[in-house]
Amino acid sequence: MSEDRFTRRARPAFLYVMYALLLGAGPVALVAALSPATAAAMTRAMAAYLAALPEPLYALFGTGYIGYTAAREWGKARPAARVAPAAAETVRAGFPSPPAID
Repeated sequence: MSEDRFTRRARPAFLYVMYALLLGAGPVALVAALSPATAAAMTRAMAAYLAALPEPLYALFGTGYIGYTAAREWGKARPAARVAPAAAETVRAGFPSPPAID
């Protein structure tokens, strides 16, 4: 488990958003059952909101999400990520250092 507080909260926060979306579907279904016209208006409003978001924003989110996932998997696959901290230094000693940035 990471010692970084943000990292420890990131995954649960994302799941809470997903839970809220799923739980929000219940009241919308109830509205649809009671007033189909209101539900249709709500659907059109949400579709208009999502259509108003610029395409590059979706691309940025997708790129960030895939990049995060790939970096996380790469980090898990590295031998240094699977050993104790003292042994990790020994393993890292066998890897070349990244080039210096001027």
